[in-house]
Amino acid sequence: MWVFPTGLFGQRFSFVEDLRLTGDRSFPPSLFTDRSAVVFRDFEKIDIFHKGLFEASVDAIVYLEEDELLSGSEPTRAFATWLSHRRVRNLIFISPLEGIEGMDADGEEDLWSLSLVGFSGRSSLLSSSSPYWHAKGSLSTLFSTLQHEMYESGSRTENMLIPHHPEYFGDISIPRKKVSFLFPHNMRASPLMVAAPVYAGRDLLNSPEPLSKSLEEKLQKQQKELEETLANHYPYPYKLISYTGQDEEILGEGYQHVLLHVRGNTPFLKRLFNLSVEEQNKTDDLVYLFYVKHVLSKEVYLGDQWGVSDSLSVALQKFLGQE
Repeated sequence: MWVFPTGLFGQRFSFVEDLRLTGDRSFPPSLFTDRSAVVFRDFEKIDIFHKGLFEASVDAIVYLEEDELLSGSEPTRAFATWLSHRRVRNLIFISPLEGIEGMDADGEEDLWSLSLVGFSGRSSLLSSSSPYWHAKGSLSTLFSTLQHEMYESGSRTENMLIPHHPEYFGDISIPRKKVSFLFPHNMRASPLMVAAPVYAGRDLLNSPEPLSKSLEEKLQKQQKELEETLANHYPYPYKLISYTGQDEEILGEGYQHVLLHVRGNTPFLKRLFNLSVEEQNKTDDLVYLFYVKHVLSKEVYLGDQWGVSDSLSVALQKFLGQE
């Protein structure tokens, strides 16, 4: 099996490559005894993924799309809560290698990244000190390696009730009492809390561990764009915060509204707010969407239009009614 240095190929790293993991490089001890969730990028391959994991006695009970899992602060937290309720102990990240040509030792041209980590049960998804295993190669080689590890661990019979077919889950929604296509004008009466750009519970203001250089640069770019847009188009007081759902603390400080944003394809974003998806909305392009949450009533405001854009700045201007 080919095993490549982390971050060597392509511009889009896998989730675990965007983090600085410091734990032992080993299989999560519960991989062959407890439930796992698979995080993927290529929906057309999930049957192949599931077959390989099934044959390795990995109890992969659900499949989540990576862009949806990492779409924003509130969706990630909602997914983490759902996974905890399903008693998931492990996360398996599978993504195609980008920006590389060639084949592995088996003569297969499609090369993949496979990462195994323990699930933290929180929106951080994993702890940087947790055991992890990360390798790159063809799918057949990677799954053969998993089978070998299963036999070596002596855990072959631990996972007996493994589903024969993959279950995809993407019907997560943001907790709220009401969604309105309005701009909350009373928001100008008090300072606004603005959630900093986030990646799996990590932002520049508060991270459970040091960020990788690539992730830090990514978040710096997004935060700069956010603050510059607010400075040019929002002439009222605001405070940038690390938002983790601490609504009671926000109320205690005298604030009422939090400005948040999500990034995903339009069908997923519509489902987040329980809105109908029209045929013309069925596109895979990733776009930003801003919204304001009133922390006391839990009402959500989307502005006076469906203001999505592939530009964070333009999406914010649309929400503010200035684009």
